[in-house]
Amino acid sequence: IEPLCKKLEEYEIRRDKYPAFADFFQELLKVFEEITKKGADKGLYSFDFAGPINAVVSDKESIVLILPTQESGKAVQEEIHKYVMKIYEKFFQGCLVLTDAEALTKDLSKNSLIVYGTARGNLWLAQHLNEFPLRIEPDKIVTDSVYYGTDLRFITAWTNPQNPQKGMVIYTAQRAEDVIGINGVFHGGTDYVIAKGTEILKEGNYVKAKEGWRFR
Repeated sequence: IEPLCKKLEEYEIRRDKYPAFADFFQELLKVFEEITKKGADKGLYSFDFAGPINAVVSDKESIVLILPTQESGKAVQEEIHKYVMKIYEKFFQGCLVLTDAEALTKDLSKNSLIVYGTARGNLWLAQHLNEFPLRIEPDKIVTDSVYYGTDLRFITAWTNPQNPQKGMVIYTAQRAEDVIGINGVFHGGTDYVIAKGTEILKEGNYVKAKEGWRFR
């Protein structure tokens, strides 16, 4: 913005040479040529991920799916893995699939992420959950409001912790068994969805402030 403003000042004081804006337009374009020569264009045209959920899913080339390994109950964990692999086969063939432990050792800064599991059952999620403005407790989910229940689900888009220009989607729930089938909750056009079964209790977009995303 600053270089453009300075250039427009030149237009204002030299109207004798540039009687109409069309006469000056080519001069204004030189600003972008100068920025490109200096190398500043690499960051100038980059933007932080801003949601919604669908924005992550559409970035198929870089997607990594992250599976839980610490869910209580081996049987339900295996069912989650089977479920996620069905989602993989249907929508994300060719994408990388990692366990939570593997994901914690990788540089995923160039990837969009899709994370499945509970806050305790997915090690990767457990490490990053404190970055989210919510609490998932056995009897409620606390956001800007309190949603009571023992079978609640939470789907959310968020920025990749390793690179804010990449996004991620988290599919989580109070109970591990409620992660299975969670894609059946209607979602995509907003940043987050809170649901009981497939019934949507709340959906919306975050306020994306400089200090971090928060609920309205």
